[in-house]
Amino acid sequence: MTPRLEHWAQGRRSRAALLTRRMLGTPDAGDEALAQVLAQEIRARVESPHLAARAWQLIELMDLGPIPEELADALAGALALPAAPTLPLTLPTGTMIDDAESARLAGEALALRALTKARRQDDPRVRGRLDDLARRGPDLEGVTRRASALHGLAMDAVHYPHATTRLVDELVRAQRQDGGWGEAGVFHVAQALLSVEHPGAGHALGRATGLLLAHQMEDGGFGSDERSWIAVRWLRRVGG
Repeated sequence: MTPRLEHWAQGRRSRAALLTRRMLGTPDAGDEALAQVLAQEIRARVESPHLAARAWQLIELMDLGPIPEELADALAGALALPAAPTLPLTLPTGTMIDDAESARLAGEALALRALTKARRQDDPRVRGRLDDLARRGPDLEGVTRRASALHGLAMDAVHYPHATTRLVDELVRAQRQDGGWGEAGVFHVAQALLSVEHPGAGHALGRATGLLLAHQMEDGGFGSDERSWIAVRWLRRVGG
């Protein structure tokens, strides 16, 4: 299925397509300049004050260039008094969350993902939240919340091996016969499983690959740029 994703990414002007071309080793001649233009557009974008939007902006910018230190500092500060999300919260994966507690958790977890990517895990404001998420994450109710928790911890999983393993195990146990997770968005769960090097995560992704391929469109993509970027990493992980 990789050739179809290669076709989808060819000439496409987006961060996800650029990252796909990099991963597949098929860069376009103008990709270096495109990365700079996309970073400028992302910086200029008016964002919601909610953690999820601010975190995603930071992640996008880090995918395209150096860490924007001032945005990382601001996000670390915002963890203390996060703005309440507007419901439903739509995540970059396309997953929609319509209850306040799950939305709050998803925003905090995405912020922690961004801040650990920005190497801020030893900031006391960040470490305290990581410690708290590791303590309560495995016992959270529901696949969506557990997937959020796993994604939030994953880049610092070396400090939380027990919590990480328990979260993966819970997601594996919740997987259904068709490879999916019921009402929980398959791309939301897959994003979390892709973020950890754990045999259980790889096995679960393999079981869900048929469900993934059912989402593939005629153009080779998966309905949105972010889902297509998740798909290319997913298929690489399972050897598809």
